[in-house]
Amino acid sequence: MLMRRGVDMLGNIDGYVIGHCYDIKSTLGKRVTDILNEYYDGGAAAGQQSELRFKIFCERIGLKNFDGQKFSNEIEWVSSYKKQLRNTTSFTTFSNTDETLRGICISIKIWMNKYGSVLKLEILLQIFLTSLKKLL
Repeated sequence: MLMRRGVDMLGNIDGYVIGHCYDIKSTLGKRVTDILNEYYDGGAAAGQQSELRFKIFCERIGLKNFDGQKFSNEIEWVSSYKKQLRNTTSFTTFSNTDETLRGICISIKIWMNKYGSVLKLEILLQIFLTSLKKLL
């Protein structure tokens, strides 16, 4: 069985790779258990997917042309994902606070980027990219 370290599962990388490498949209395709068994316990094909999985993951999330140091669209990617991360943070905050005026106001302020200096979303995304680059 291919062994995965916990850090490799960050961002559900295997899910992206499986979605890319297998016909998961077909109603006549393989059963989920067969796909997972082949992916984790399979032969040469699984090994090749495993070796390329971080590259596949980067492509699937929109990162392009890694030159060993940086991605060609890194600035644009961080800008786009910063907005997505802020929106997700706002939604998650709203979902986990009391439905009071204060809770609603905090979520709206996060969505309007009023807590940018506190949330440090760009730094978080840069840490994510730095970790991902080390795995390529």
